[in-house]
Amino acid sequence: MGPALTTVISMLDFEVMGLKVNEYTGPGWLLVIMFFLNFLMIRILYEDSSLHDDAGDESLSKLLENEEKGRDTSYGAINKNDEVHDMETGTKPGPDQEPGKPSLTLVLSLIFTQFTVMCAWSVLETITSPLAADSFGWSVQECNLLFTAGGAASLVAYVSFVIASKWVEDRWLIVYALIACFAGLTLMIHWDMPLSLPYKPCFLVGYLVMNAGFMTGRPVTFALYSKLIPSQYQGEYLGFMVAGGSAARTLGPFVAVYLYYHIEGPWKNTLALFGSDAAMMIICLTLVISLWPSLLPAKSKVPKGKPIREKSSVSTDSSGSANGNVSMHVGAKSTVQKGNQTRGKISVSTHSAGSANGNISMHVDATKLPQ
Repeated sequence: MGPALTTVISMLDFEVMGLKVNEYTGPGWLLVIMFFLNFLMIRILYEDSSLHDDAGDESLSKLLENEEKGRDTSYGAINKNDEVHDMETGTKPGPDQEPGKPSLTLVLSLIFTQFTVMCAWSVLETITSPLAADSFGWSVQECNLLFTAGGAASLVAYVSFVIASKWVEDRWLIVYALIACFAGLTLMIHWDMPLSLPYKPCFLVGYLVMNAGFMTGRPVTFALYSKLIPSQYQGEYLGFMVAGGSAARTLGPFVAVYLYYHIEGPWKNTLALFGSDAAMMIICLTLVISLWPSLLPAKSKVPKGKPIREKSSVSTDSSGSANGNVSMHVGAKSTVQKGNQTRGKISVSTHSAGSANGNISMHVDATKLPQ
């Protein structure tokens, strides 16, 4: 929407009270008006209420309940049928055991992946207009039309990503995003070779593919990172991820301007610009593949339609009592002889077919059963 509005505003050229509105200043004045309207809406429509009274407590309870329901179905949530594994050992922590700290290698790798994707996007965002003007003689309006097409490609990619995330694992989506970014950046390099394709169509296709890869890679990397972090470390480690993205948005424009204007030759500067980013994508892809088993934060306990049956080991003593772990399928008949006592832990598995998984402590006294 932003580039489309900018395209329309760039056609304006007038002056109001000494303030010029043209293709360069128009987008800035539009943002000033929009932020002012937002300020008025917040002051007029927003009501601050306390949560300490009864009504506030009830509202807070409903809010938390709705949020919990949303986590079970929305993208990026760990469902109730998922089990979280420790990032260091890959094993599921016990009921009285807290998950360990996140793996430093895994954390740094995902932060570097996010940094690389954001850096490539900021380079593209900074240098597209001057590159298109120098290479194709485009005006501001034509560049805005390109940005509009890139925004449409990003929207299509994001919708496709959200739909695909219901069936495709996050780690696979990251791989697809990195490959798309690498392909787009490679197409945007002005290759100075006899058999090379015309640069303009390659640049346009590469720009659209890069936008699609960015819009897939950025949210899925952040979502997977958040699912791998235990709840007690979420605030600290998510802050590291945000800081990595901010660093990329800060450094990217400086690197883009320096490489583009300080390296002579139309193909050398694009090779330095987009080639370096493409090489970083390959490094990220290598890191993701090397950490492949660790990038699966949750897995289904029970496949749908398949009950779990386990072996049981029971030890008995002379008093007639039994202690042990017993696996039991729902619906099975069991008999208890009079005068005997049974103590055990029963593991039951439930799913859509009618079985359940859990630990139940049970004590049965047959002497008190009705005759």
